[in-house]
Amino acid sequence: MTLSPGNSLILYTDGVTEATNNLGQFYGTNRFLSVIKENIGNDINSIIDKVESDLSDFRNGAPYSDDTTILAIRRIPLLAN
Repeated sequence: MTLSPGNSLILYTDGVTEATNNLGQFYGTNRFLSVIKENIGNDINSIIDKVESDLSDFRNGAPYSDDTTILAIRRIPLLAN
């Protein structure tokens, strides 16, 4: 896989999308992707922070049942000399 300058790659474990709240509802892929799309122009650390914040709000204190790992990579453009 080749990332073009400005492109990002976001990898995550199933513990992110399968996280549950106190009602037993799943966080889900659609909600995860929605947060990413809403923040797509932000720096990569900000995107991860937004996902973590939204996931915490969703869980509302429910315990984690699995790991929740997110890895984000963005290829930055080369600077001209």
